[in-house]
Amino acid sequence: MKQKLFITIVVLLFGNTIYSQNAKNKIVSWKESQYASGYQIQVKDSKDKLIIDKKTETNFLSIDKIPEGKYKIRTSALSPFGKSIVWTNWQDLKIEISLPPIVKDESLAENIPKKKSIEQKPDQKLEIEGDNFNDATETSIESSQNKSKIKIVDKKIESKNKIELTVDTENTLPGKYDLSLQNPFHPKKTIKNYIEVEDKNQKPTTQSSSKQDSKGIYAMSMKDLDEFIGTNSSCFNSELSKDLIQVCREDYVTINLSTREKKDIYYYFLIKEPNSMTRIQSYKHFQTYCSPVLNAMREKVDYNTNKKQYTIDKKEKIEINKMFERFQSCPTTKEKLAK
Repeated sequence: MKQKLFITIVVLLFGNTIYSQNAKNKIVSWKESQYASGYQIQVKDSKDKLIIDKKTETNFLSIDKIPEGKYKIRTSALSPFGKSIVWTNWQDLKIEISLPPIVKDESLAENIPKKKSIEQKPDQKLEIEGDNFNDATETSIESSQNKSKIKIVDKKIESKNKIELTVDTENTLPGKYDLSLQNPFHPKKTIKNYIEVEDKNQKPTTQSSSKQDSKGIYAMSMKDLDEFIGTNSSCFNSELSKDLIQVCREDYVTINLSTREKKDIYYYFLIKEPNSMTRIQSYKHFQTYCSPVLNAMREKVDYNTNKKQYTIDKKEKIEINKMFERFQSCPTTKEKLAK
């Protein structure tokens, strides 16, 4: 089976021309591929003469010795047999200086801020803010106590100031973990107790929190629920709440509909779609369930109708009426909670 590989040249500093400098540690780097046994790099000058044709096991190349000028570069992942698989297009060579990585707010690590605590479950997002990050930045998260590691599923360099990691902590031991970063030609930088993995079996459950959870999204107004969904979206260009996203990739998203609440949020989200058949899916979903009623759904339909957000035909009106009839037969959230 042919495997799909992507290698992207990092663009960080000097444009498409190499200038004479005293600075050393100039590199070009590209996104690491989990399928590659290594990489082949080719560089040609302005006269299309090939000046570099090299294989390497790392996802960066030192170019300190290249004189000033304009150059083009392309890269390819290597098969286990050392053969080039897929070449990128020729593009302008762009350079970065390899500097030691800097982590923002590392002084807070000893106190483990709440935002640096994660649960024991797969496909979680972890953002690292700082400076001097690039695709060649090696990243690991390990416990200094038991040598257990947090599995890094994917690493995305948002910019030189931000790394986004996708981590799997489903089978990770609870406790505090150290973050280690290393750029080429520089020693490893370790931030002690950077993140804490919570024990899913020891989460506090008080009466007040249980009562709040029982209300959940069902007691929210349309405005509050819209804001909740919007502020929780965190997957590329998707507007879906992060609570619904099981796997987030640049070219696809897997949705988590494992609970009634997640399903209700998803079908509520569909009511904004311009396609009437998609909206009808939403009405039919809410015809299936009774209590609790999603109060925001009533408001959303009334709002869309009054504001004439889209044209509602006879078929859609029938499904809306069926949904409201179902709602009418259900006790309100307040009545349900009183029981």
